[in-house]
Amino acid sequence: MFQATVLSLFPNEFKQFFLKGIFAKAYANQLFDLSLIDLRQFGVGPHKKVDDYPVSKRQGMLLRADVILKALSTLEDFDQYRIIYTCPKGKLFNQALANDLKNEKKGIVIIPGYYRGIDQRIFDCVNIERVSVGNYVLNSGDIPALSILDSVIRLIPGVLGNSDCIDSDSLESDWLEAAQFTKPDTVNGISVPALLKSGNHAEIVNAQLTESILTTLFKRPDLIAGKQFTQNELLKITESIKSIL
Repeated sequence: MFQATVLSLFPNEFKQFFLKGIFAKAYANQLFDLSLIDLRQFGVGPHKKVDDYPVSKRQGMLLRADVILKALSTLEDFDQYRIIYTCPKGKLFNQALANDLKNEKKGIVIIPGYYRGIDQRIFDCVNIERVSVGNYVLNSGDIPALSILDSVIRLIPGVLGNSDCIDSDSLESDWLEAAQFTKPDTVNGISVPALLKSGNHAEIVNAQLTESILTTLFKRPDLIAGKQFTQNELLKITESIKSIL
């Protein structure tokens, strides 16, 4: 069973997010386990202080390394876990990393970033992997931590029920997903494309692949930058481009 542990100042936020809907069912079926450790329990002094001013300047606050170490020490053999700290200095989180984390046998531990950061000495004491979810600023690392866990847990077999939902996702393949449609047949005078209602599965798949290729090329070319394509793939890309010329 996949094991995830979060060291958070707001553990109830994670509980409310994951113990509902699809994730609640997967949790009840023991497809994953989520342990939430409240950092405040390991705070210093009567007020359970978890942060303090940076040395040499009283600007912003830093999480204390000793508090993090105490929290981690509650996990048996915590050094065998893959420990992640969410911060801008880390490598960019992507689908490949999500798949990699899903396969961690011991489990993963996530430490959300708070305040101005964390005492550097925690990285000197513990093997911690920095991970970023993008080039923008958030008030805390809780949302990045939630995003990472959401992305990883949904990959666990049985969580979504239908593995095709995962295999057909954008970013699981090289191409972004083609446009999708549902009922009613017409909205504000715009109808569902006739081809999708034709029943010709081969033509539908081909048309959707063409759209996926063009969407990726024009909207997210970074997703395929540097990729080595096969001869057949190059032919399909060329064919897709010619279709709009």
